[in-house]
Amino acid sequence: MPHEEFATWYSTVDFGDSPARVRTRASGVSKAVRRLNYDRCSSLLDLVLVQPNALESSGAEFLRRACREADPAFPISGNENELTLLADIVLAITMDRPKENELAGKVAALICSALANGARDMSSTTDLLSRARDVVQRQSRLLRRRPRLPKKPPRYSPPVDFTSCFAELSNPSDIGELQQFMQRVSRRISANIQQASNAARTEREALERHIRLQDEELDLLWWASNGFSETLQKSFSEFEPGTRTLISAIEAADRTQYVPGPCSILGLLERVGLSGSAEVSIEEVINAVSVDHRRSICTSGLSVHTPLHLALEMKEESPESDTWSGHWSARTKIDGALKRRECEIAQLFYQERLVLEAYGGNR
Repeated sequence: MPHEEFATWYSTVDFGDSPARVRTRASGVSKAVRRLNYDRCSSLLDLVLVQPNALESSGAEFLRRACREADPAFPISGNENELTLLADIVLAITMDRPKENELAGKVAALICSALANGARDMSSTTDLLSRARDVVQRQSRLLRRRPRLPKKPPRYSPPVDFTSCFAELSNPSDIGELQQFMQRVSRRISANIQQASNAARTEREALERHIRLQDEELDLLWWASNGFSETLQKSFSEFEPGTRTLISAIEAADRTQYVPGPCSILGLLERVGLSGSAEVSIEEVINAVSVDHRRSICTSGLSVHTPLHLALEMKEESPESDTWSGHWSARTKIDGALKRRECEIAQLFYQERLVLEAYGGNR
């Protein structure tokens, strides 16, 4: 079934109002959504962000193939705007049902990271950023909800009633019939044992998840209350914005059990000693990070999907110069002079860290 908003989204750009065209494009998008994986979502996001060479990427080719299955006349080239819109729609639909689609949370976290929670402007027909924020909030609360355990023991079907089972024997002295009878009883008992085992495993996994989340909560709360950095071996308040901004985000990410992290992370970062009022620019934060810590954080091959990590990498490439900021802004479409509260910049870095560690966002 095509998404209920597809026709409205598709009509925002004048590609023709043919019902047949709208129908085949909706079918192609549905095929793409069913076959998505994280790497393809990442590549489709490059299309929406109008990244260089995105139209030649594997994600673009994947989307073309899906659309050509629904409409063999779908253009191979020359329809860049349409392809970008369809990629936008595919990502929106993927996030539309987070309970049924485990990919929804990954895509939402990736979009929030790539757009730096709105620091990067992006034209999106489906308002991807708002959708992604909603999904991240819902997923975070859903993950941290107390598990619902059954109040009564499960009832197993079919029950093993040995009296009725023996009544099925017409000739108990017949060895062959007795063997068949024992096999039937054995199968019923095995089925019940399997059901009990599955129920016990489900309950155990729910309790283990809940215990891990309680550990996460306690670990983050003690860490925030102490305001002491294990990495820096000093109180966060003794450092200026820069190193402490990013190190605090890394230490918080290391204590996070499930992605997305808790909705309270911004308050925790402020509690640890980061300023919740004074604003600082992304450029100032990156320039203030010490060389040793910058090198310990940096990894190679980063993309615009994790812009602050990319900024560290570009700064490391030209450590004695401030020219990195202009090149970085041109590549990410984010103003390096943009000012945010220090705890908000730490939250952005925390978000990226989770994407890199949990989803392999380092492509």
